[in-house]
Amino acid sequence: MKKYYPKGDDGKTETKTVQNGIAPNQLIAKRYLTKFEIRKDTMIKVHMAFDRERDMNVSLMSLPSEIVKNPDLLADLKLDLSAASKLNHDNIAKLYSIDTWNKIVFSVMEYVPGHTLSAYLEEKGGKLSLDESIPLLRQLASALDYCHTLVTPLSHLGLKPQNILLTEDNLVKIADFGLANILSSPAARLSGREEPETLAYRAPEQLSGNETGPWTDIYSLAAIAYEMLSGKPPVQGEDLRSRIASQTIKKIDGMPDHVNDALLPALSKEPSNRPKKAGDLIAMISGEKPAPRSGKKQPSPTGKKRSLLLPGIIGVIILFILAGLGFFLSRENTIRKEQVTEASKPAKRIVIPKMFFEKKKIKPPPEEKTEDLTMPIVPEKSSEIKEETILTGKAAIASIPEGASVL
Repeated sequence: MKKYYPKGDDGKTETKTVQNGIAPNQLIAKRYLTKFEIRKDTMIKVHMAFDRERDMNVSLMSLPSEIVKNPDLLADLKLDLSAASKLNHDNIAKLYSIDTWNKIVFSVMEYVPGHTLSAYLEEKGGKLSLDESIPLLRQLASALDYCHTLVTPLSHLGLKPQNILLTEDNLVKIADFGLANILSSPAARLSGREEPETLAYRAPEQLSGNETGPWTDIYSLAAIAYEMLSGKPPVQGEDLRSRIASQTIKKIDGMPDHVNDALLPALSKEPSNRPKKAGDLIAMISGEKPAPRSGKKQPSPTGKKRSLLLPGIIGVIILFILAGLGFFLSRENTIRKEQVTEASKPAKRIVIPKMFFEKKKIKPPPEEKTEDLTMPIVPEKSSEIKEETILTGKAAIASIPEGASVL
């Protein structure tokens, strides 16, 4: 393990005040005696110093001049730091105050003797085992859930291995609450915000300008856990911004299925697919809680019942449709058969009395004989109608027996 930062001396040593920023061995604001640089990246520098008034070691973080020169950003930063100063959790580095000295704005924070998670991973060869990672991840999750469940929830929005501090006893302390969001703001125009060591842990919604919140910290926590277990961030390479927005995260080789099943949804580009709580994510990584498989959101019991019921309803509807179609087709076939059968039968002969055909040719009986109601007897022999007359449908007047009256 690398040598830990020393705890500093009693702060009695005076040094000459330097006017060009915070550096080691300076007396800042007649109160803070700086000792050495603790951590540094492209955006900030942090020094250990002895606070004479508090009589203890503290950390001084000097803020970039780009923020100090922007009144709006500086006002927002002070609001965020004011909220962060009220946080009280064992796994969060305390923020004491914001001070100004020689036109330099700096924050005064709890000094954590130890090193960063980034340095610890480097010392360990880039990654940790699952058993080594779980205790550290639990502490991170505990701090995040505490902040996310406050009456006014507070999100870090800049979590990365460089601002996660570890003590000799592997006590985790998250630093930079209230600072990270402003430091990464496009309005600050800080070149360091696009560096891989910062960008690799930022959620897609931060890069696209969409709404951020606790779900954003869940993504960053998952990205850190991914690196702890695999030795590299989930997304890397050139043009990180577009890769984070489009690249599909691969499973970690050699890890149990439940670990990948927990991490992949937490790294989803869709915030609603991520776990709601940081503690739930770590519980799934450790196997204490079931994780959704194949990177899909785990359905609720109600949703599961509905998903089973829906196919059944659809199946019944399909059966009714098929049954109705079968009946319709069967009925059509029957009607067609009946039509064919009727068409194949020989036509029936219809005998039409010849009186219908000769009606116009019949003369009415003489009026003077109306008193004679007796009809002459027609001989049986002459009452027969010839067959050819029936067949032709034409009746000659001569074929009517003599003396017969036609009605």
